[in-house]
Amino acid sequence: DRKQAEQQLKESRENLRVLAEMVPQMVWTTRPDGQHEYVNQRWCDYLGVTVEHMQSDRWAPLPFIHPDDRDGTRTLWQHALETGDMYEHEERFRNSQTGEYRWFLARAMPVLNDIGQIVKWFGTCTDIEDQKRIEEALRQSQERIRALIDSNIIGITSNEGEEEVLVEANEAYLHMTGYTQEDVRSRTLTRARTTPPEQAPLFERVLQELAERGQHTPIETELVCKDGSRLPIFGGGVLFQDHPRQIVSFVLDNSARKELEQRKDAFI
Repeated sequence: DRKQAEQQLKESRENLRVLAEMVPQMVWTTRPDGQHEYVNQRWCDYLGVTVEHMQSDRWAPLPFIHPDDRDGTRTLWQHALETGDMYEHEERFRNSQTGEYRWFLARAMPVLNDIGQIVKWFGTCTDIEDQKRIEEALRQSQERIRALIDSNIIGITSNEGEEEVLVEANEAYLHMTGYTQEDVRSRTLTRARTTPPEQAPLFERVLQELAERGQHTPIETELVCKDGSRLPIFGGGVLFQDHPRQIVSFVLDNSARKELEQRKDAFI
């Protein structure tokens, strides 16, 4: 029975080792005090170290971590060892072949015995460099869009639902029309309320074009301002999503051009 148990244990460990060598992560285990017992070949190849080197010091990985990430790694890992909480941290490791740093998500969980004591830690490091680059590109894109929205160059609005309720408007639009952010938050400003009634057929054609093409040809129309006056504008829009319908539009103040045309007509 003892021999069979030893053989089963040996096979179980071998299966775990094979699995750890096959997964696309860097895999490692440590003793309860954080001293490394095992690291897979992917870890050794990436960092350019040996298993013996990793087993020499529980802080052996620190020199391979980006200097800006080391303090966070040390603090969180020490906290995990003292409390038994799961360890999770995004950190950059240096590739031994290229010298470049790549982002990894490091995670470790304690393995407990029958009485709740930590017998070892099981951890992985997953390459998330591509994900971080996508997130950074998205962040920069959002910043550029926000810079446009926050500028005073062009009015930008977002309308939702069948009644085309105004749910977002930048300061340029509010300045043009006299409405406030409180008016927008009240959800009472609809397309029917902010455009002249006689322009309804024009906007019906706009909605049809949006449904067919996802955007509409820029139009000249008017907006009904908060004080009841009418502002000539040049506008366009795109269908951002269909269910519920959301339309993002741009608005340019066209009053100067209209005034110039009236002066020309009066002169003629």
